[in-house]
Amino acid sequence: MAQPVQADANGVFPDIYVNSAAPLRVLISAPDPVDSNLIGVTLPGYPMDNIVPLASEVTGAANIPFSPTEALPQENVQAAIEAAAASSSGQTELVARSLTAWVTGGTLDAFSLTPDPALVDYGSWSAFLVQFNRAPTGASTLNISGLGTRQLRKIGPAGTAIDLVSGDIPTGATVLVVYDGTRFIARVGHGMAAQSPAAVAITGGAINGTSIGATATSTVRGTVVTGIGDSISQVRAVGTVQDAGVRIDTTATGTAYVTAYDGASAGVISYNHADDKWRVRAGGAGTQLLVNNSGVMVGAAELINPTLVEYGCSLSTAGLGTFSASNNVALRVKRSNDGTLVQFYSGVTQEAVISVASGTVTYGSFCGTHWSQGPNELPGTIYETIDDMAEWDGEENDKLPRARPAEEASPAVYGVFSHMDEDGDLHIASLGALFVRLQPGAEPRRGDLIMSAGGGLGRVQPDDIVRASTVAKITSGRLIRSYPDGSLLFPCTLHCG
Repeated sequence: MAQPVQADANGVFPDIYVNSAAPLRVLISAPDPVDSNLIGVTLPGYPMDNIVPLASEVTGAANIPFSPTEALPQENVQAAIEAAAASSSGQTELVARSLTAWVTGGTLDAFSLTPDPALVDYGSWSAFLVQFNRAPTGASTLNISGLGTRQLRKIGPAGTAIDLVSGDIPTGATVLVVYDGTRFIARVGHGMAAQSPAAVAITGGAINGTSIGATATSTVRGTVVTGIGDSISQVRAVGTVQDAGVRIDTTATGTAYVTAYDGASAGVISYNHADDKWRVRAGGAGTQLLVNNSGVMVGAAELINPTLVEYGCSLSTAGLGTFSASNNVALRVKRSNDGTLVQFYSGVTQEAVISVASGTVTYGSFCGTHWSQGPNELPGTIYETIDDMAEWDGEENDKLPRARPAEEASPAVYGVFSHMDEDGDLHIASLGALFVRLQPGAEPRRGDLIMSAGGGLGRVQPDDIVRASTVAKITSGRLIRSYPDGSLLFPCTLHCG
C-alpha cells in the first residue's frame, strides 16, 4: 500500500483487505501536533479494536494510561505489568514453601527451620510442613529463618494449646505446623496428627511363599510378630517398659487365642473349634472359665459330675447349678439384713423358703425325709424299719435302713411314705408337716396323736402321751383325700425323727 489511508471526519478508516498470511503492521499517524481532541480517545478499528492515538513523541508502555483495579491500582501499563509479574512470582514461592517438608535443625527441644526462600516475617496463620530430625521430649520452641523463637505447642483435649510431651512426634515424622499469630501449633494428638507410624517388625512364617523368619525380639511400640500356616501367629503391641499388649494366635488344632499380658502374667481368651469351647484364664493359672453348649464352668473342664472328685462350679444350659469345693465352703448365701435367703419354686408356685431372723435360720414349709428301700405304697402310708440296711452300688451306707409298712403299735415306726424318686428309692418323711393315712371310717380331731394300726394304716391313739409307737399329730380334721380302699388322708405333723 503506497498511499496513506485517510480517516474521515469521524476518525473512521475505510476497509482494507490484505491477501497475505504475513503479519500486517499498521502505523497510524496524525498531524503534529496531534489534535488534542484525539489524544487518549479510543477509535474503532479492525481487526484490532480498539486504537488509542498518541502523540508521536510519546513512546513506551510507561506512557500508556492504565485503568486501575483493586488488585492492580497502577495507572500506566508498564507499572501494571511489573506488579502482576511480581505478584505471580511471590505466589509461586509461597506455594512451593508451603508444600515442601522442611527438615528441622537446632538442639534438644529448641528447633529451627530454614526454608528457601527465607521467610520475611511470620505473619498470621502461616503454615509449614515440618519433618522432625529428632523427637521432642517436652515443651519445645521453633525459630524459622531466624525471625525469633516462638513456642511450639499442640491442641489438647479441651481445645486449648498445651505443651508437647514425649511421644507426640516421633523422629522422622512430618507434621503440619501453623502459626496463629503468637505461637506455632503442631497438628498432633487431638490437633489431628500428621505423623509417621512407629516402626513395625514382621517375623515368623512366610508371606506369599517368602520366609520371614521364625522368631523376633523387639521393644518398639507397635511390633507385629506373625507366623503363617500351621505355626503360631500373633499380633502384639509391645510397650516401652514391659512386653505388654494383645496377642492373637492360631494353631493347626483350630484354636484361636486373644492374650492380654504385662510380661509377668497373662489373661487368655481362647476358642477351640475341635471341642467347641471358649476358655478364659487369668494370672497364668489353668482354665478358670469355660463356656460350651452344655453350660458355663468355673474351675472345671466340664459340667461337674457329683460322683467324681472335681472342684469348681458349673451352670448347665438346663439350669442345673453345681458347686464343689476342696476343704472349704462350697456355697455362701448372704443378704444385708434379716429376711428370706432362698426361695423354692415348683413351676411358678413358691413352695418353701429359707430365712434368717436375729441369728436364727428357719425352713418353711419343712419336712424331713430319709432315703430307704422297700415296697411302694400310697402316700401317707406308715412305715417301720427292718434290720437290713439299704444298699446302693459303689456307695457305703451305715445309717439308712430298709423299711416296710408298719405293723400294729410298732415301736419301730420310721415315718410315712412321701414319694419315690427317679432312682426307685423311697422317701420316708419323719419330721415336719405332711399327711398320714388312717383306717377307713376314722374321724380324727385336731390335736389327736396317731399310732400304727397295722398294714401301714394309722388310728387315733387313746391317750395324749407321745410313745415309741406314736407317728404323728393331726393338725386339722379336714379330710385331704379318700383312697379306693376306703383309707383316709389327713394333715399332720410327724414325730418319728
